[in-house]
Amino acid sequence: MESNGRSETARKQKQMASDFKEVIGTAEEVLRTAAGEINRESEEIKQRLGAAIDAAREAYEVISEKVAEGARTADRVIRQNPYPTIAAALGFGIWIGFLVKRK
Repeated sequence: MESNGRSETARKQKQMASDFKEVIGTAEEVLRTAAGEINRESEEIKQRLGAAIDAAREAYEVISEKVAEGARTADRVIRQNPYPTIAAALGFGIWIGFLVKRK
């Protein structure tokens, strides 16, 4: 059961990383395409886009590290406290069931 949760988290992390890399790749492609048309406005746009790409890369690195650290922390807590974790999950499931039944 723990393995399934970890694999789901890992899958979501990989998907997020893939999506983010795709966005960065598309932005870089647009930047390369715009490089052929140099004038004052396009130069300014290229600089802004370049800065946005750099900021996106930095944000990706920060987010990726925070997600990985969160996953490691969650894994550590679950391994150290398996029964309270199971009880919390059960309680959460009962609560969700109650809310769904009310509607």
